[in-house]
Amino acid sequence: MASISAHPAETSADQPTRSLSIGTLDNDIPAHRFFHVVDARHWHQVETFHRYRDISLSAQRHADIYMANLKHISVHGGAPEPLRKIASELVKHFKNDEFVDKFLKSTDKVGEKRAAHGVRSMIFGVTENANTPPGTKPLKRLDSTTIVLSVVFIRSVIFIRSVVFIRSIVFIRSVVFIYSVFLVNGEKNIIYPHPWPTMLSVHKLLFQLAVESLKMYEAQHSKERDILLVKDAQYTNILTEKEIRQLLRRLQQDWGNIGAEYPGEDTLPAVVDIEDRTLQVLMQLCKFVIRPHFGKKAPSENDILMLWVSVFSLLTKNITMHTGEKVMLASKAVRQMQSSEFGDPSDCGRKADCLFMFGEIELSNIEFKRDNIDETEIRVQNRKNVRLGRCLQESQAAYGVEAPSVLMADVAGYTGVVYQVAQMGDVAVAGKATPHIVQLPSTEGGLLEFMTSPSLAILWNFMVSFSEACPFETL
Repeated sequence: MASISAHPAETSADQPTRSLSIGTLDNDIPAHRFFHVVDARHWHQVETFHRYRDISLSAQRHADIYMANLKHISVHGGAPEPLRKIASELVKHFKNDEFVDKFLKSTDKVGEKRAAHGVRSMIFGVTENANTPPGTKPLKRLDSTTIVLSVVFIRSVIFIRSVVFIRSIVFIRSVVFIYSVFLVNGEKNIIYPHPWPTMLSVHKLLFQLAVESLKMYEAQHSKERDILLVKDAQYTNILTEKEIRQLLRRLQQDWGNIGAEYPGEDTLPAVVDIEDRTLQVLMQLCKFVIRPHFGKKAPSENDILMLWVSVFSLLTKNITMHTGEKVMLASKAVRQMQSSEFGDPSDCGRKADCLFMFGEIELSNIEFKRDNIDETEIRVQNRKNVRLGRCLQESQAAYGVEAPSVLMADVAGYTGVVYQVAQMGDVAVAGKATPHIVQLPSTEGGLLEFMTSPSLAILWNFMVSFSEACPFETL
């Protein structure tokens, strides 16, 4: 994916075309290909076994897949050395009957008491593949609600005793972390978009976080390990069992711990920065649910815009957001071109609700409407934004971006839809960038749903996608 440069650039016909994506992995990198195609498929099937036992694979099939994955990990050059050693040891001591027996018994015991996943899982959800270029088969993605917590699956596969028992726990936790980093499809027969878009820097950081988490886990004493395993579920459990103010205090405490660990530093380590900003988003939403800034009255369009912008502003440092019906310069340039070519009497630009920019470069726009509006208004809003997306394509092409594909969004109240405006010949085509809608919370129940849905991951991905269109690596 070409970055935007200061001057228009000539393109080569032989050079592959790559479009913007939200969090797609690079299948040409061996380590990514392994976690993408081999191991993650098994974890999807395990989750299916827990949630939908009547339509899942048999326990024996899970055992076969698990064994195959162990063998693959033990010789895979892209897997971390601790993983390869543990996998090799597990292959030697694998007992099929005991695995199947433990697996079946564990599903009966777990039932509805599965631990809910929390902030860390949402952070890992940033890498969800939400890109479906026109002309390709949509990927049947896993959303962030289908992540299996290590504490659940560990109970499902404890089948090795003595020294190997501890090693099996370490191995399982590491795979859960790495799978959480790479949320991918669990299907066998998939048509992947080609060519694979470039891996974003955020994905590399999250992969690094998974490896570091494994090392940290191995360094803990046994009791501390158990605490580490269940910590991820505590945020949602606090909200479920207690109330939102206690959740807010816990989030503030964890956020304060980051500040205490890195006092006086202007720049946090990248992986810490991701967690830091995620905690800030949750604190912001907790405060909004407790006391909306518009009180008990129905929110206006401007009230809705303020809420969404407050969330987006926490997820970026280099992108600026311009509200208040700012004129999009890209649309003005297109209007002037139409005026000179077709005699269009109007050469003024269109106004945008929320324009995303890097310096003077216009990247995207979000159109806002209040909640509970007529469907006709939503359609009109969408058509306007698609036209603005087409203008942004022309603007980015002038900077040297090859086959620019622009991400846009339409918001009505607390609900938003992200879509992609791509070029197909001489026609601009708009299609949803993800099958999931983004839902910001307005109640405690909505906040719980937000924490267990892919909404935060999609918001992160939306902002991360701009890094492919700008001359910087991270947000």
